[in-house]
Amino acid sequence: MLDGTSNGRLCREYGSRLLRSGRCKSTDQQRIIGAGASYDFGIVNVLASYTNVLFNYPDSSGLRLQNGEPGGYKRFTPAWLVGVSYVYTAGDYSVFDEITPDYRNRETAC
Repeated sequence: MLDGTSNGRLCREYGSRLLRSGRCKSTDQQRIIGAGASYDFGIVNVLASYTNVLFNYPDSSGLRLQNGEPGGYKRFTPAWLVGVSYVYTAGDYSVFDEITPDYRNRETAC
């Protein structure tokens, strides 16, 4: 969905409203890695997948999302199968290089 404050960028999908430097900024870097596997045991098939997504934002903050998915399915006929799957997502928003103000060394004007 386009946001009027994002200059035409897709805010909800790739931006973050959690940024300290303003509303809906775009990412500086996006990294995604994933892996998956399945195995056919004859009567059932089992599967598992994992993805790790990292967004780095212009204000030195970041968002990491990790998804894990176990599942399985059984084929009853060539045209009919039943499966079950569960996706677990863990997220972590972090702020790098956060500046803590030092009030003991403040300058005073004369």
